[in-house]
Amino acid sequence: MDQKRFERDITACQCEIHRWEQRYNRISAIRLLLFIVSLGACILLWRIEPLLSVLCAGVGLLLFICLMKWHGDSMEQLAQQKSRKAVLQWHQSRMGEEWRQEQTDSGAEFLSSDFPQAVDLDLFGPKSLYHYISTANTPWGREKLEEALRVGMTSPTEIAKRQAAVSELVQKHELAMELEALSRRVAETKKNPDMEGFLQYARRQPKGQWPVALRIFTWGLPPITIALFLLGLCHILPLAAGSLCFVVQLGFLFVGYRKTNRILTPLFSLQDSLTPYETILRRLEQESFDSESLRELQGRLHGGGASATAGIQKLAGIAQGVYLRYNPVVYTLACGLLMWNYHMVEALERWRRCYGARLEGWLEAVGDAEMLLSLGTLCRIKDQTCFPTITQDQEPGFEAVDLAHPLITQDKVVANSFSLRAQTCILTGSNMSGKTTFLRCIGVNLTLAYAGGPVCATALSASRMKIFTSMRIQDDVSQGISTFYAEILRIKTMVEYSRERLPMLALVDEIFKGTNSADRVIGATEAAKKLSRPWICCLISTHDFELCDLENDPEIRAVNHHFTEYYEGDTIRFDYRIQEGRCRTTNAKQLLRMAGILETEDS
Repeated sequence: MDQKRFERDITACQCEIHRWEQRYNRISAIRLLLFIVSLGACILLWRIEPLLSVLCAGVGLLLFICLMKWHGDSMEQLAQQKSRKAVLQWHQSRMGEEWRQEQTDSGAEFLSSDFPQAVDLDLFGPKSLYHYISTANTPWGREKLEEALRVGMTSPTEIAKRQAAVSELVQKHELAMELEALSRRVAETKKNPDMEGFLQYARRQPKGQWPVALRIFTWGLPPITIALFLLGLCHILPLAAGSLCFVVQLGFLFVGYRKTNRILTPLFSLQDSLTPYETILRRLEQESFDSESLRELQGRLHGGGASATAGIQKLAGIAQGVYLRYNPVVYTLACGLLMWNYHMVEALERWRRCYGARLEGWLEAVGDAEMLLSLGTLCRIKDQTCFPTITQDQEPGFEAVDLAHPLITQDKVVANSFSLRAQTCILTGSNMSGKTTFLRCIGVNLTLAYAGGPVCATALSASRMKIFTSMRIQDDVSQGISTFYAEILRIKTMVEYSRERLPMLALVDEIFKGTNSADRVIGATEAAKKLSRPWICCLISTHDFELCDLENDPEIRAVNHHFTEYYEGDTIRFDYRIQEGRCRTTNAKQLLRMAGILETEDS
């Protein structure tokens, strides 16, 4: 999608927001007017005929409820259009550099010392791949996307199934935008929804039926109270009889408040977020899908003969009832006339018996949909993407045509074609020529490929390999580990895994840069020999041209590639194009001169 398409959609969305805001404000004014008129009429009629006043109040209340329903629908549409606009702007920002400054979810909590690839390849954290593509806002969607990027899928068949699902959601653009807007609304709810707390309640086995005596009170006392009040208004019985029953019901409220509150509390914070959940599930249930993965997802929403939409809809209704406690006047009347808290608890217990065990599966299905939508982000913001072919080849390797780094904007990125088959590639080049970016480009695109998403390339074919990296190495003063030793430990991990004879890809940047050149060459040569196996693809970048001689070593299937620079006057230029063979140039002195550290030859 181009910038103009985004701008048109954002403008259309803004027009819809304005239209719904006007309708929302009109209904608000009518509600206020109806309340004033109804109140005035009730006061005037009370002096003439109390029963007529009550009837007027009932009609006014009915109209007010209808207006509240229309008002709620308008507010829902307004919120959805605002979220849709935010989603479109989110996508538009990723076509430039603005997204790097956003304080949005970056997946930083997924960074861990046992997965250094996340730091080396910029998978998680600020300005990372996760930050760039994630449209997941629920805990389940975030965890599913993290798992996809961290672990991927081992079977080419399963990867192809996920690719088909991602591709179908990309093609269903309007559905994707609607689902992403609804997901965003979950994150924008005013209260922090404690869905995990409610899940713990839903998982527990429901208890037996309520005691008969309590059910008699909860179902028998409210109609008696209402009847006594009506008879009192008709002057048939004194109003004190109805008032006494009202007080008795409030007494039940206070006596059982601690127990009912403990049961209802997990539901309090969900009221605002259940509506978008319900709409997401309804859209997923109603949509017609062709891909196997999305049809399987739909099947999970109908598991056991219970519809996810119906289940969440009923839960939302109960949550709205529980939410009355935030309106003290209405809540007191409801509890005094209808034993409200007890009926809410009974309704929630019935819901748990019917749907409680299935709730987590529905939420995980929403998470799967968010993960698929996130993986499809690149297709909506990049001109050049493709779904790679993951082969069943036993020999590790990959072949890419016009492979580009997804985190670099299209006006700056340089694509390269490259292939490697169970070989060790020695990558040389001058400073800033693109060696490190190229290694990350390979690693991040293969990560996306194994996750089942598109990659930034014209074509990519790869076997399934476990990715190892050694790039951003840091020392650890508390453990007494130097940068050099930390890199040794990283290489050791690769060598130990290689003994399992499983396909692997090793990406090593500036190998053993933490030691002197003589030791570095010796260590790098030995490491290259250890990682030169028929089941390993290895790329090693270095400034030590001596390592280029490894292509002549019969023990190592080594090939040389390089990046280079050119000069325009005193200015260094880079084309960032990978070339075969070893590098023949250096630029350190020129960079030092440009920085004013080294004097020019003329001076």
